[in-house]
Amino acid sequence: MEAAVWNNVPGIEAVCGGAMACSTCLVQVPKEWHGKLGSPSVGELELIAGHHHASPDSRLSCQLRVEETFDGLILELPPEQQ
Repeated sequence: MEAAVWNNVPGIEAVCGGAMACSTCLVQVPKEWHGKLGSPSVGELELIAGHHHASPDSRLSCQLRVEETFDGLILELPPEQQ
């Protein structure tokens, strides 16, 4: 989330500044990456569930720590954020 905000990526509002309180940084993760990013917390799952574009591929980008092993990962935005 911070990398997107710092680089002016449109569609990532991050209203709560990464406090995991708003879901305005929702992204869609390709299925082949699901097991590589770690599991979402209960709090993250609750926020995602309240988002009207939630899917099994959804994550909050504020909860994804960027690591070298993420090289090649492409996250997509829900239609309303594009």
